[in-house]
Amino acid sequence: LMREVWSVTPWAVNVRTGNINGDEYRDIREWLYKNLGDQAWPIHGRDGDWQFGGATVFGETFVGFKTKDQLDRFESEFPHRLVDPRLSPKEPQ
Repeated sequence: LMREVWSVTPWAVNVRTGNINGDEYRDIREWLYKNLGDQAWPIHGRDGDWQFGGATVFGETFVGFKTKDQLDRFESEFPHRLVDPRLSPKEPQ
């Protein structure tokens, strides 16, 4: 199932989206719809250029993109929202 879901948007990043009912979450999704088009829903047969992961944990959500250019564009727009993978989990000293 994971392969089916994420294979259409293999360029993914962990994003601080905040609460699913909050302004930050909504603003990010609105930007994605406005700038990248429809959300992909592969398990429902719906094509798209981006998708939110199915779970938001502690205000963080995986966001996937069809192309690296789309990921780069998103990262340029929301650099302050990206979760640095080097900080979580902490690397051994």
